[in-house]
Amino acid sequence: MLRPIVNKIIQISLPEPATVAKRVSDRLPGFAACDWVAQTTSTNAELLASRRQVGNSDWPRLLGAHHQTQGRGRLGRRWLDLPGQALMFSCGFALPAKAAPSLACLGPALGISSRMALGVLVIEPDALRVKWPNDLMLKHGKVAGLLTEATTQGEQLHVVVGMGINLSGQAELSTALERDVAALAPDLQADVTAEDLICTLALAWQSTVQTIQHHGFAPYHEAFTQHDYLLGHEVSVLQQGKTIACGHATGVDPSGQFMVKTDDGVSSFDIGDVSVRLNKS
Repeated sequence: MLRPIVNKIIQISLPEPATVAKRVSDRLPGFAACDWVAQTTSTNAELLASRRQVGNSDWPRLLGAHHQTQGRGRLGRRWLDLPGQALMFSCGFALPAKAAPSLACLGPALGISSRMALGVLVIEPDALRVKWPNDLMLKHGKVAGLLTEATTQGEQLHVVVGMGINLSGQAELSTALERDVAALAPDLQADVTAEDLICTLALAWQSTVQTIQHHGFAPYHEAFTQHDYLLGHEVSVLQQGKTIACGHATGVDPSGQFMVKTDDGVSSFDIGDVSVRLNKS
């Protein structure tokens, strides 16, 4: 079995890539392929590129790496990882192209479904929250981020969901990024393994992609509100680095849009190219 990620241990030695791939594949029989490599540019980019080589029946697919040289986050931000101290993987799903309009709220839905999946594996689940649209916060530090990308090829829509989870090395990352970063390993239950994290999230994403097509964001609205990191706080909404709104975060609406109460009333924002910053003052 995979080496457990033991609570209170800071340095984590992941098994060899082939071992990770085998163990994950055994637990995800519904996935057409589960691969893990020592290093790649970006697991999201590699999965998106693979759609040209594999047939539509060869999905869903999972690809993970011990290290990414060109990891990315939302809005083109760079994902910085310390080799051996993070879990980075992506899952790709094939859907009918006509499903594209229903995926507008996929980001927030994946954010809360990831939080719920990991919530059963941590010691203090109340400390794990989701920051709109899909960052995971542990106490006041970012512990994981999601990047969702999609492309249409003929009658097929390929959706790729990628996540980077900080397992350890939070002090170094906080210094390098000049913001609070959290690590998940010290907060995990003692018997949780790397494969538990990977497979639990992969299955949660698969379920979310399927649910969103038929029911939209509604099944996730209540849970998002319950675990909303920004709810009730003063925030700034930014677009291309410029503040476009400041006010009081009032949660998300039933379609997954972020709501802010300003002096001019309540404004709603979809994911698009906006980001939200908590005004700590």
